Amino acid sequence: MTPNRGDFSILNLFCTWCVHTEITTSLTGLKTLARVNDVLAGSLPPKGTVVIPEIIAAIGFTALRRELITFLNDVGIRHKYDEEEIWQGLLRHLLEIIRDTAIRFLPVDKLRSDARQIYDRIAKNPTTAGGRVVSIALADIDFSEELKRRGILVPPPPPIPPVGRYFVIKTENGTVFVPLVWD
Repeated sequence: MTPNRGDFSILNLFCTWCVHTEITTSLTGLKTLARVNDVLAGSLPPKGTVVIPEIIAAIGFTALRRELITFLNDVGIRHKYDEEEIWQGLLRHLLEIIRDTAIRFLPVDKLRSDARQIYDRIAKNPTTAGGRVVSIALADIDFSEELKRRGILVPPPPPIPPVGRYFVIKTENGTVFVPLVWD
């Protein structure tokens, strides 16, 4: 059986994410930005707090596992990705590979019509963090060092760890840091 590429759009996105230094034209990547925007629009203060599992799901990690297992089963490759320990091992390596690689929109005047439709959809649902989500990337951040550089000696409030791996979600007017925490 030959798998239908359309059935594995998130798997394809992560494969692309692994081999590029930036993702700007992947419609699945741009749809990911839209899902992240939708989560932030519904959860940031004053409406509530960022729900980390919803952000992780919006980025596609749950779908990635499902699509990878389905793809490998469809092509007859044995695997153990349904075992949590094996899956977590793969994720550790994957996260290291995609670290510092942004998924972002091109400037509006350079967007193809299908990408522009995704951008326009986001425009109708701005986040309270300052407009539309325009990029996401995974980064290792040391807030204590950053705060020291700015002359602030107070650590970030709990439950935000001062050093860790974060999704850096940029909006038109600000940045949201979401700690990478698995359930």
